[in-house]
Amino acid sequence: MRCPSFGSSAVKRLPANGLSPDPGYICQECGCKMRGKGMAVIYGIAILLGVGLIALMGWMLSIGEAEQPLRAIGA
Repeated sequence: MRCPSFGSSAVKRLPANGLSPDPGYICQECGCKMRGKGMAVIYGIAILLGVGLIALMGWMLSIGEAEQPLRAIGA
């Protein structure tokens, strides 16, 4: 594996942390942090879900739906 910005082969795998068991790699020459392939898709999906939930809650608050009391099923 080579650093994409510096071209160095001195790339070290980062240790696991509390958020990810595979946080990526770091170039020991320039300090560039790199993620593994496919991680951008995971991060993108998580961001889209978060934004979607915030938009849904905002929409529900704007139409007054969120202020309605919950009704039991069949009541």
